Amino acid sequence: GGQIMMRAPIRRSFLWTLLAVNLVILPALLFLRFQTERQGRVRLLPVVGKVAEFRLTDQNGKTVTAETLKGSPWVANFMFTRCPGQCPAMNAKMSALQGRLPPGIRFVSFTVDPAHDTPAVLSEYARRFYPEKDRWFFLTGPKESTDKVLSNFHLNNSDDPGLHTFRFVFIDKNGAIRGYYDSLNDQAVDQLVQDAWYLASGK
Repeated sequence: GGQIMMRAPIRRSFLWTLLAVNLVILPALLFLRFQTERQGRVRLLPVVGKVAEFRLTDQNGKTVTAETLKGSPWVANFMFTRCPGQCPAMNAKMSALQGRLPPGIRFVSFTVDPAHDTPAVLSEYARRFYPEKDRWFFLTGPKESTDKVLSNFHLNNSDDPGLHTFRFVFIDKNGAIRGYYDSLNDQAVDQLVQDAWYLASGK
């Protein structure tokens, strides 16, 4: 009878120890799995294209080329100032990214309506989104030049500006296109942030 009474506390002690070990090990294993999956997502960033040379003018009247942007990763989008709803929503997301991405990453907004969107028009429009100086460029130029940029990014270059893409494009410091992200989808934008931080870390 005494042996049975002694075994019960020992068994309970063993069960509590086992439970405590599981409470430590299981979260650790789950975290490790999450980290592995997360790293797997951000590591798979194939080169899907290369930015061709371009020569355009920013909202301050300065010339910006593809060579100008080399040495730092950058995020591109395509917009036009007369776009009623989706462009402002997209550029608001771009504005927020200034605070979410490493300071070395730059931003480029190409107009798809260059006949209307002169540097002066872009300058006035850009103020709505608080672009950081020498970090976010709103670019315009001859239509044949902006069309070539769209084509180079494998995006639609329709004569109707309203048919333009609402995707963000992520370009690495060497001018290689590494990914496309739906700017109006929060999960896609979060993935862009994750990928950008990963590449900016030099991995």
